Amino acid sequence: MTVPKRRRSALETFDGCPYRYDVLYNLCLCGHRRDEHDQATGECCGQTKPNQRHLLKLAGEMMQGDGSVKLPPVPKRVPCDCDKFRPVEDRGDESQRGIAFHEAAFRYIDRLARAGTPADHEEADLAFKEGITLTQLAPHLLPDVRKLWRRHVEHFQLNLNAYLSAEERQETERFTWIPDLVYIFPDNVTIYDWKTYYKGLTHDQALQEFQLKFYLVQAIDIWPNFATYTFVFNFPRLAYEVRITLTAAQIEDFRPEVEAIMLSMDEAARTGNYPAIQGAHCGLCRLACPLADNPVKLPVRFTNLEQAQLGFGRLLMLEQEVKALKKSLEAWCRTEGPVVYRGQEYLHRQGSKRRYPAAAFIDFLRERGTPEELIALITVSKTGLADFGNPRKVVLPVTEFLQEIEQATTTWTFRHRKAGELAPATDDEEHDDE
Repeated sequence: MTVPKRRRSALETFDGCPYRYDVLYNLCLCGHRRDEHDQATGECCGQTKPNQRHLLKLAGEMMQGDGSVKLPPVPKRVPCDCDKFRPVEDRGDESQRGIAFHEAAFRYIDRLARAGTPADHEEADLAFKEGITLTQLAPHLLPDVRKLWRRHVEHFQLNLNAYLSAEERQETERFTWIPDLVYIFPDNVTIYDWKTYYKGLTHDQALQEFQLKFYLVQAIDIWPNFATYTFVFNFPRLAYEVRITLTAAQIEDFRPEVEAIMLSMDEAARTGNYPAIQGAHCGLCRLACPLADNPVKLPVRFTNLEQAQLGFGRLLMLEQEVKALKKSLEAWCRTEGPVVYRGQEYLHRQGSKRRYPAAAFIDFLRERGTPEELIALITVSKTGLADFGNPRKVVLPVTEFLQEIEQATTTWTFRHRKAGELAPATDDEEHDDE
């Protein structure tokens, strides 16, 4: 079995946090930097404090004929024992889970391609075992990764006619990168990327992801002259994917952004300045960090379940406090008027809801000659239908009609609920239908 690959590209990492990039790509496990290692031999050229190994080596060199040892003064610094640059790894749960899944997915695709079959459960089991063995997955993560793998295998079918590569290193003039899966069609290149998250992306969110921009810019350089290029964010845990298809001209609009990150990397290398930048990526990172681990800051991440539980408990307490404060302020403002504090104002404001009869509005559009195909695009939200769209309050034909014309889009919300509450949200709770 071949060794696992490092799959996260340097440019993606730098875009999120230069400090994380510096640790993962420039720092060796011995504590010295990449440029302190000999490029030809890999040996470390740095200095470190003497350890037991150094002292035993000195003892052997200074052994006297009579068996006695005469040690010279112990040096303050000695050459580092590291004989090969070994980059630091993020061994957090999220990282381990993703690496193990990707390793199994790559091996499964490779087995299917060699066997000439789109799916095979026996090959899936063998690929999973190899992936887990090679990545040395922490035992407590094994049940979750196994469940994730089964769901992936249940839905995955390899397109043998379009298959080009899986986890194969691609190289351009400046960067190497490793797409999870690449299909080549007569007029399209499609790149898949697996995400093991519990939350997906909307179409608009996916379009703003730097990974998509970076991969597609590289794709049109490696595989030019295709009509369209597609990037697919696939979420195996959710059996859900987001597919973005763009032309080469649309992708070229991303190039200045990608090149700006390249120039930033050059400047960081020149100055040795790799600052830690706070963002959504902090929640997924488990590296020691001067920013995230600052005790005087509000937490930007949790590193274990106990911390997450304590954080959730604090959040519940604060939410109750916020509700109580709002009720008290509402009562005060009802009788005493607005409250102003440091440029902010809390007050009761008069407003109104404006509604327009749908039939009258559609008649108006027809009178003005609006094409019927445009009128057909007018939609009404589920909240707007009110009781008319509530299946508990309407007759069966109405329910069937609504199911036929329903246009559903996937949204993602984050909110708490009572522990053990497995029932889906009621119609009144589905605020995202607006």
